[in-house]
Amino acid sequence: MVSPQESDRINGELLSPRELNIRTRRVITDYAKNAIKALYPTVRRGEGRVVIGSVAGRPEDEQLGIDSYGEDLLANLIRDNQLPAIVLGEHNTHTFTEFGAPRVVMPIDAFDNSSEYKRGLDTPVYTVVSAYSSEGRPISGVICNIRDKKAFVVHDGGVYEYDAETPDHFQQVFASKRTTLKDDNATIAS
Repeated sequence: MVSPQESDRINGELLSPRELNIRTRRVITDYAKNAIKALYPTVRRGEGRVVIGSVAGRPEDEQLGIDSYGEDLLANLIRDNQLPAIVLGEHNTHTFTEFGAPRVVMPIDAFDNSSEYKRGLDTPVYTVVSAYSSEGRPISGVICNIRDKKAFVVHDGGVYEYDAETPDHFQQVFASKRTTLKDDNATIAS
C-alpha cells in the first residue's frame, strides 16, 4: 500500500490515523447492524440460493445470489464514511480511490457456509469483515451469526457482542478463565 500523500486529502484535509480508525470502526459496526437486519429475513425465507456465477480460480466454488449483498452493503458504508479503502471479497475486489489512495484493507466473506445454505442444510450462516491499516495493523473486525441475529465486533483490544434484538447495545465479552475441562458442568459440542 501507500503512505498518506497529497492525493489522500478529503475536502482539503488529510485524514489522521485516529480519524481513519474512527471511520473504519463505524463502517464495521454499521455493517454488523445492517447485514443482520437485511440478511435475517432473506435467510429465513431461503432466498438467494440461485447460482449467479463461478468463482475465479476456484472451479469447485459457486457464487450465489445472496453472496453479493454483503459486498454491496460494505461498499455503500465505505462511500458514506468517505473511507479510502480496498475491499478484498471472495468474488470481487473493489478500490475506493475517490477518497485517496487506499489506507484500509478490508477482507470480506460476505456469506459464509453458502454451500450448506444452497443445499438447505440447517447450518448457521455468517458474514465476516475485517479491517487492517495499509501496513497490516488490525483496526477492527466483525463476525455476524445471521440465524442467531448476533455479531461479535472487535476493536480497541476489546470484543463486543451485538444482539440485533436489543439495537444500539454492545456488551463487552471476555475470554474464559477456565484452563481445564475437568469440571462436572463442562460440555463439549460441535
